[in-house]
Amino acid sequence: MEKTIDIKKIFPYHACENDLIFTGYGYITAGFDVLLPEVFTTSRENHVISIDSISNTIKNLPVGTIVHKQDFFYNGYFDEELKEDIDICKAKNFKSYAFKALSNSYSRIYISFPVADVDKKIKPALFNIKDYITSSPDKAFLNKYNEVIQTIVGFEGMLKSVGWSPKRMNNEALSSAIYDYWNMSYDKPSDMSKKTSMFIDPYLLENDNLKIGNQNIAVLSLVKQPTTLMSSVIPSLSAGEVYENDNDFINDIMIENSFSYPIGLGLPINHIVNTVIEIDTNSYIEKELTKAKRDLNFASGLGKFGGAKAVEKQDLIDLFVQAIDEGGYQMCRTSMNVIINEIDRKKLDVYVELTKQALSNMGDAGVFVENKKSLMEFMANAPGNTKTCERKFYSTTELSIAYWIRESNYYSDREGIQYLDRFGNPIYVNMWQNKYITARNKVVFGPTGTGKSVLMNHYISEALAMGNHVVGIDVGGSYKSSVGLNKGLYFDAADKEKLKFNPFLLEKNSAGEYLLGLDQDQVKIASDDDEEGYNRAYDINFLYTVIAATWKGGDDAILKKETVAIIKEQIQEFYVYLNKNKIEPNFDIFFNYVNTIYRDTFGKQHPDDFFNYQSFSLICKEFTTKGRYPLLLNAKENFDFVDDKFIVFDLEAIETDEAIKGLVAGLIINLVTVKIEKVKGKRVSFFIDEAIDFLKGDMGEFIGGMYRKIRKKNGEVIIATQSVEFLSSAVPLVMQSITNNTSTIML
Repeated sequence: MEKTIDIKKIFPYHACENDLIFTGYGYITAGFDVLLPEVFTTSRENHVISIDSISNTIKNLPVGTIVHKQDFFYNGYFDEELKEDIDICKAKNFKSYAFKALSNSYSRIYISFPVADVDKKIKPALFNIKDYITSSPDKAFLNKYNEVIQTIVGFEGMLKSVGWSPKRMNNEALSSAIYDYWNMSYDKPSDMSKKTSMFIDPYLLENDNLKIGNQNIAVLSLVKQPTTLMSSVIPSLSAGEVYENDNDFINDIMIENSFSYPIGLGLPINHIVNTVIEIDTNSYIEKELTKAKRDLNFASGLGKFGGAKAVEKQDLIDLFVQAIDEGGYQMCRTSMNVIINEIDRKKLDVYVELTKQALSNMGDAGVFVENKKSLMEFMANAPGNTKTCERKFYSTTELSIAYWIRESNYYSDREGIQYLDRFGNPIYVNMWQNKYITARNKVVFGPTGTGKSVLMNHYISEALAMGNHVVGIDVGGSYKSSVGLNKGLYFDAADKEKLKFNPFLLEKNSAGEYLLGLDQDQVKIASDDDEEGYNRAYDINFLYTVIAATWKGGDDAILKKETVAIIKEQIQEFYVYLNKNKIEPNFDIFFNYVNTIYRDTFGKQHPDDFFNYQSFSLICKEFTTKGRYPLLLNAKENFDFVDDKFIVFDLEAIETDEAIKGLVAGLIINLVTVKIEKVKGKRVSFFIDEAIDFLKGDMGEFIGGMYRKIRKKNGEVIIATQSVEFLSSAVPLVMQSITNNTSTIML
């Protein structure tokens, strides 16, 4: 038998004003949109902390206050619009994601206060929900609001303190939430500000089954509390295929989540989870429990016909009251239910059974599928209307908060990189500015064949699409195709004609003098407190590292302090000499200067064992124009790729050449820092893939310092290698810089 419900007669609302809901039942309600922590990011300790923080606030709310948490879960499809100027890789991703099934969720919290002297005969406003924004509430409502405004502000502050990012709902948001609940359109949230009218679909009761428009509704109420209620658990879930949808579903979870996870993200169907907490005095609830215990007296005398169970219930009431008194807990009334909506009635029946199973996975919680009271319980969980809920049980605020779902889907940030999350949803993850990231540098671990380079190529493609400049060091040509697709520059170390630098071409003043060759009082020197000015120390340390690398090459031994000091003195005096004689430098000129002018002028001041000129000359001559590496350090000008967005240096050809591989890596990294300085305001991503062996000796120490500097200068360093074991073999500063300046590790 089908019965049409005249929803106008039971609609409980009077108005939405002052960012509040006013109901004819005499309650005012404030609402908050909240962002719960992303799934699998909350530890057991943090679950406990959040429960304690929320409970401490709720138990101090005025008597009669009702807190209603409403969580929405629904399935959808990826239908993001493909932009015309998108790059080819991103376009292919979009095509593969087209109409992919997605799971979604969002949460709201309402806090309601009773108004004792409200006129209960207030007539509802016009049934068009749009009119509630302009309808005027009873004066008693507004008086109550003035009383509780500070309580609302304090409640919002508590939600902020637990990291839930609350946003107070305004009149339009509250009206939209009311409409979406009563119309079961929460999977396509409405925006009241963009609609002229919002009428609710017809309500039907068909053999006690509730139907809203073409959607069948089922309400499952928690009627038996679980035997064990935990702050967080490793959830027990049904297999994903039983839901017969296209969602990627994880059921073998080994990470603790909130206790109610099985009816939250663990239930991949369209549904709402309602948890209602009503504050009352302990004395009043104890009186109700005493009455309930007295009502069991008759049943307790029935012997085997139920008497034992009645006595057991009476004993449990005594234990509960005793625990409350001894522990100082705040008692409350609590209700919890799951509301499912589905067009196909047969599917709904299947979903009801699966939901019952999910609830039983929560410590054997008992559930009742509403029939005759389905409409009543549905209404009783509408925003602002929870005073009318009948399925409440006695509890404490601490235990009641443990029922709250405290995780959501992963959030998407359009400023981020596109990935698939653990549920198969395409999302954008901001790996540059993110609350979980304190240092944006990254490390990628993966043995050969595990997709490390595929991941890196994807990251690079996305970074370029966002406007980043990208520079990389590679071994093996993994990025050659990517460079071609993105019209970048590719340098192969096998081509000696292209692999040439001149690290001696440093900054000059307007008169053409090298700043390093001027007295310090002639130049504004940068400092840790003031980065503006000339960074004299950086240039000296960089050139020292280059010279040490030409001399020691693949030798991991660090030069002794006296030798380091002499080389740094040579560098400074060399630039004084250049300015005086108007000479443009290269390694040839520096080599000759050290062996002649510097040795004749300063060499006799140092013991022979402090600086071995014979060793320096014998080894370093290989880097002069007459040596084995004539072009490497004697270019007439340096690489200038400030305006080039994508550059990759493939160093496979020199991977086994211990004499220069670390040196070349250092020269490239220096050019990256120069690029960062010159493209201020733009992001620079620098990656090193399978070239970690290049970071040794003095060059490793220099690169370790650069690792930190690049991060501070709006850049990021990404190191990709086969295993974590490389950290143990890295020089101390490299290892320390990586571990202290890296927040993202990809395995």
